Amino acid sequence: MNEPPLILLGSPRAQGAGDAIGGLLAEGLAQAGIVPRTVAVRDHAILPCQGCLACASPPHACPLGERPDDDAEGLFSLLLQAPLILLVAPVYFYALPAHFKALVDRAQRFWAAGGGNRPPKRPALVTLTAGSANGEHIFEGTLLSLKYFLLQIGVEIREVRRLRGVQGPGSILGDAGACDDLRSWGRAWGERCAPALA
Repeated sequence: MNEPPLILLGSPRAQGAGDAIGGLLAEGLAQAGIVPRTVAVRDHAILPCQGCLACASPPHACPLGERPDDDAEGLFSLLLQAPLILLVAPVYFYALPAHFKALVDRAQRFWAAGGGNRPPKRPALVTLTAGSANGEHIFEGTLLSLKYFLLQIGVEIREVRRLRGVQGPGSILGDAGACDDLRSWGRAWGERCAPALA
């Protein structure tokens, strides 16, 4: 059997809104008969890119990946194998949280190897949350970062949910319509991907 879909939680806060959203997406996938793998970026040590340019030349490896106190390559392995990625993250000052952004920066080695020049073959669903209900462009910077990060590993963003005014898990779980939408979204993509996972 192939690898399961990956729900990647980008919030530094455990049991927050992002975890609640991930749980709803997992419920939807389960309704389609699929058990995803859920991984929180916060649970993995990621050393920040040092700008050393070691990855610029073949074999385009990052020396930080050899260190026992770093797990970026472990996360990349999961991202490279998942047939579907469901990514959930909050927006902090129009950008990704710092720990998640550290993972994005470490994808420089894939860019150096020409990753963005290959056509993406796998889909990603992105759910972004913002505490503010205002801000016309509040999600744009984050989506650009995610778009080009994912392209380096052969993944294309297919659909996005932008959720405003999210202050905690109650903002999601207390909204029956939002819960139903997220479950239905997960179920629909689970049904779409089920034949490839059999």
